[in-house]
Amino acid sequence: MIQAKPNFIRVVIMVFCVIIEAAILGVIIKFFSEQAAWIEGVLRVMSTVVVLYIIRRTEHLSSDLMWIILIMMFPVPGTASYLLLGADLIISRTFRNIVKETDIAKKYYFQDTSVLRELDEIAPIQKGQFHYIAQSAGFPFYRNTGFDYYGTGEEGFPHILEEMEKAERYIFLEYFIIEPGYMWNQMLAILQKKVRQGVECRVLYDDMGSFGTLPSSYAKELEKQGIKSVPFNRITPVLGSIMNHRDHRKILVIDGKVAFSGGINLADEYINRIERFGYWKDNVIRIKGEAVWSYTVLFLTNWNALRHEDSNYMVFKADSFPDSQAVVEGGMAAMEAGQTVNAAGQPVSAIGPTSNDGGQPVGAAGQPVSTARGKSGRQTRDNSSFSIAGAASGGLIRDLAHIASDIAADVRSDNFTDLPDDLASDIRGTGPNPLAPAAISPDSANSQILDPASPQVPKAADKDDFDGYIAAYGETPLDYEITSQNIYMNILNQAVDYCYIITPYLIIDNELTNAILLTAKRGVDVRILTPGIPDKKMIWMITRSYYKTLMKGGVKIYEYTPGFVHAKVFVSDDKVATVGTINLDYRSLYLHFENGTYLYGSRKILDIRDDYLDALKVSRRVEKGDIKNGVFKEMLLSILRLFTPLL
Repeated sequence: MIQAKPNFIRVVIMVFCVIIEAAILGVIIKFFSEQAAWIEGVLRVMSTVVVLYIIRRTEHLSSDLMWIILIMMFPVPGTASYLLLGADLIISRTFRNIVKETDIAKKYYFQDTSVLRELDEIAPIQKGQFHYIAQSAGFPFYRNTGFDYYGTGEEGFPHILEEMEKAERYIFLEYFIIEPGYMWNQMLAILQKKVRQGVECRVLYDDMGSFGTLPSSYAKELEKQGIKSVPFNRITPVLGSIMNHRDHRKILVIDGKVAFSGGINLADEYINRIERFGYWKDNVIRIKGEAVWSYTVLFLTNWNALRHEDSNYMVFKADSFPDSQAVVEGGMAAMEAGQTVNAAGQPVSAIGPTSNDGGQPVGAAGQPVSTARGKSGRQTRDNSSFSIAGAASGGLIRDLAHIASDIAADVRSDNFTDLPDDLASDIRGTGPNPLAPAAISPDSANSQILDPASPQVPKAADKDDFDGYIAAYGETPLDYEITSQNIYMNILNQAVDYCYIITPYLIIDNELTNAILLTAKRGVDVRILTPGIPDKKMIWMITRSYYKTLMKGGVKIYEYTPGFVHAKVFVSDDKVATVGTINLDYRSLYLHFENGTYLYGSRKILDIRDDYLDALKVSRRVEKGDIKNGVFKEMLLSILRLFTPLL
């Protein structure tokens, strides 16, 4: 949730630039009247050099365009602001530690190559997404052994309490916002009880996200109760881009066996105990099984960057999963020897070839395999925007991802029949039920079909509890990958029948805008659900400014009339979904630490789809005539969109 106070600070900074520039020009004219033109020329040349440097180094021009215009308009304060806030010339000790700990954490993500082999066999043409997530981003895929999706915070909250009550070893929490009230007080009571029972409890919260909801001494208060706690990236009075990168993750891990995530923070509006902006539509996802390990590692990475407590993450691995000691002694030894290992700590050589002719590690299919996630060093970025705390930073460009994956599904569903006529008529299909999603022909290259009613999977995955595949992933602004945006774009690029999106904010760059438009122009049913009641009027105005372009390209836009939607969801073709914390805005995509859960081929993806369709029943479809702006407002929105990286 975007905080209100920093908007004022951003305005102050902009006004400051104008005042400083006017003061400099005044001094030049008064005391150096004869040399005024010469001095002005030198300043313009200097600003041009800085602008050329930005253009040369830019990795995300949509964000850097803001700095270019600011510097050209106000050479001295604009350049100074860029060097202080946008060029990332200074990095905090916290972020140096995060980069180091992230590098250490790579060895704990083990991809079972047999899982990727199964995915290759099931979807040989659409395997790009799987390999992108597992190898380029570095987050393993697991055979899904259980997840549950709850379409509201109040529906998921009792399950959170239930699982916390079962904790025997540890409870880890990492959240953007914590606010004392009905929700947090119940969770805190369980933590206090579990500490007395000998369960290790850790709480990590963002200092900016919880600014105004928690006292500055709150971590110490929890420590006195036996609950380990630390605030992430403490607010400091020193302006700098380091204040711009917040921990927006929502992670709860219990004993390494169960994890919760989704859109909710730990405050009463997220479960509708209090009303702020009408009804609050959010979500919760519960993950069980081996995939919980990725969330455990994500938590421990940021935690140990701040606390430096755990020299071996494997002590937190659930006993029911591959033997921890075997992985430590076998897997890590193999990695240190330069070998790629799988989830059980076995060298890949035990499964298939280990290298190609060029000496690269390869998987079972002979594809080159990445043995590490991201880069070991810190990325230097020139594209930055102003932070929530009054600091600025900017968009990051990373490499575009491989083509997204799909599993062909022969699905026939009657869940659309109770929709209003105007919605039902929009959903195309073939077969006996004209409203059902179109099936992919079994004659296509994707010859093995996962049918939600009767999954056909390779024998290696033929288990009673098997239900597709799952990968928990994280986003960090300190590496070269825009993991979340690449995953989103892959889903869009490979959607065949539909792609449904929920986002509270829609502030996107040209890349993502074009990906959405191209998907719709291919004939895919693309729908975006946004709030009907905004939490920030200016953000809502900018969100709506994207509607015309998207609708002109065939995208259907809906606004949730009961209130505010805070969920962040992509669901496509009844077989692909991702649920997490990543909004469609600059902050989530480029500046914040985020997380998500990618789901493939599970029956329960239909629960996510149906929740979306239920929300559409109480939403209003936006028509082209609904967006009417005068000339002045259009100019204002154009300026605001230029400076969207500040928001």
